[in-house]
Amino acid sequence: MQEFFTVKLILTQHLGGKLGMSEDVSLSKVSRYATTINADDNFHVLLGDLGGTLGIDQELRGRRNPAVTAMNYMGYNFAVLNHRDLSNISKLRRAVGFSRYPFLNCNIGHPNTKEPFFGEPYEMIEINGMRLAYVSGYAGPFDAEDDDLFEVADIAEALRRTLRYIYDNKDPDYVIVAVSDWDETMQNVVDELEGVGIVITGASEVYGGAFNPGGDAEVPSDLAANFSAEASEDLAAAISPQQFVRNIGGGRGRPHTDKAEESGPRLLSGKENYAAGDSASISMYHHHHEGFVMSIDLRFKRRTTTFEYLGHTISYLDHEISELTDDIHLNDLIYYHL
Repeated sequence: MQEFFTVKLILTQHLGGKLGMSEDVSLSKVSRYATTINADDNFHVLLGDLGGTLGIDQELRGRRNPAVTAMNYMGYNFAVLNHRDLSNISKLRRAVGFSRYPFLNCNIGHPNTKEPFFGEPYEMIEINGMRLAYVSGYAGPFDAEDDDLFEVADIAEALRRTLRYIYDNKDPDYVIVAVSDWDETMQNVVDELEGVGIVITGASEVYGGAFNPGGDAEVPSDLAANFSAEASEDLAAAISPQQFVRNIGGGRGRPHTDKAEESGPRLLSGKENYAAGDSASISMYHHHHEGFVMSIDLRFKRRTTTFEYLGHTISYLDHEISELTDDIHLNDLIYYHL
């Protein structure tokens, strides 16, 4: 087992209908990106989805969902549902039935038994001897009716209950929480979490890619990548801090930098490095995923009986992936099932 190793978590969202042959981000281009990563004993890759990728709210007439077929081929490790997925329950149930990866939802369960309706609340993954727990939930709206097959419980209570069970029974070394359809009104839910290393929250919509200060659907997705960091002062004066700062961390996790910390809003670049603190306790970091593809590289060191978190790096990959060519083998597989 390696003394130092990295876990690369690639998270997609809102790719419904973008399978291949697209000038923007698509599942085929994400597949091409993933195949360029040289995973080995000290570098491990996990693929996850934060919802809105299945495209079940669109008119897909095939027996199989082509997005699920693509995600099976790509080797996704887990996914969570969002409001787009829940807009068509009959297609969703059929799509989930063909997936070879688990849909994790700690707060979507049977009305009577309270058992998970889609998949399980969490997934335990052993990487280089480390027990990593991945917990997911749905934080968006849901209007339950009398004939509904499931109910959506309060996300805050569901996360607390799931985390208590994991620590009481599974003894995890590191915990990641991923929540779909989060908005800033639920910041208190994140603030109250305990025993979590990183929280990733997904956006209810993606407008024009990773960063769109105007919130306009017609703005091209490469706006973030082409935006000059030197123009940050002008942008900060024109928009709100919530639109400007991509990491909504409530002050918990700040990027490690040699420059003095500024009091005003700060534009995050394509990559930011978050170093572990000097204290023995693990700080919790909260990153809000507003684009199509996000990557988080988590660095660990193996101790005698424990694992030490060394820090992580976040990358927003919309522009980089949009410039790639398609995975032609995945395209053939997808369109065979359309």
